[in-house]
Amino acid sequence: MEYGRIIKHALEITWKHKVLWVFGAAAMVFGARGGGNGHGGGQWNALQYTFGSQDIARWRGMMRSGWPFPFGPWSGQGVPFTGWQGLIPVVLGFLGILLVLAFVALIVGIVVRYTSLGALAGMVNEVEESERTSFGSGLRQGWGRMLRLLAIDLLIGVAVFVAVLALLVFVFAGIAITIGPAVGLADAGGAATALGIVWGVGVGLGFLLAFLLLVLALVAVVTLVREFAFRACVIDKKGIFDALRAGLRLVRRHLREAVLMWLVLLGIGLLVGLIAVPLALLGGAGGLVGPALLAFRVTHSWPMALLASVPFLLVLVPLSILVGGVYLTFQSAVWTLTYRELRDGREPIGG
Repeated sequence: MEYGRIIKHALEITWKHKVLWVFGAAAMVFGARGGGNGHGGGQWNALQYTFGSQDIARWRGMMRSGWPFPFGPWSGQGVPFTGWQGLIPVVLGFLGILLVLAFVALIVGIVVRYTSLGALAGMVNEVEESERTSFGSGLRQGWGRMLRLLAIDLLIGVAVFVAVLALLVFVFAGIAITIGPAVGLADAGGAATALGIVWGVGVGLGFLLAFLLLVLALVAVVTLVREFAFRACVIDKKGIFDALRAGLRLVRRHLREAVLMWLVLLGIGLLVGLIAVPLALLGGAGGLVGPALLAFRVTHSWPMALLASVPFLLVLVPLSILVGGVYLTFQSAVWTLTYRELRDGREPIGG
């Protein structure tokens, strides 16, 4: 398999068929992983609010003045709350609304994510078959396979959970094998103490290396099976279990080629990260921190400083979504082309 040709052709498809970016951006917004996916929330710490006794006293004063019903029957008389007993229903109602909104957002995110992932796989395959695609075609393909893709992910998640439990057993066994003899030898004194230290360090490092290799292998296999099963479901119209079997079979038959492509994409991802992180830091320092500090020096107000950063955020957030969506589109195109080639030996059109 010519990895360079597939990467080049995936780039060509990503750039030529920009309608793919819509689904790539949607998939990234509604659930892109650690490469997602592990997107940290540290950048929002500056927007968090800390509640204290002064805030509670201020709220009670506002409620006594009629807020938030200044024109209601309690205007000027205060809302008839009796201390904390009156706040409990409000807090519970607020939490209930948040839970409902979170549930709705979760459902919408699942629908959009899996519809978009299915659309990306189907549209790239359509480009290979007919050299053209459309938003409507992608939407139909993604929507038609959305629930099946979700089910595939859930089943893979169950398998990963079992594998993680096995890894935990391995970790505890490694700790027992490492610490037990090391402590026993150390208590013996003399040369046995040095032997215990050597045993603890040597065996501990060995188990650590084995654990890291097992985790890496698990991540690789899960990624490969998932990507191939998704495409078997979308492109070949297979059912849930048939798609999983097809993905496993393809990984077994072409393990070397599949793992090498995974490593190639891993390397590309690391390279993109090495370029993007410094650029993001420089852009953040110039467009976010700079105006905020300048506004604070002029107004001596942190709210005004945060407000001065809003224009930059209005540019940064959509730009980040676009860049992440384009990269996710490229990754999906690579896996679709790889699946097609490993499945039946076809060469990508234009490759």
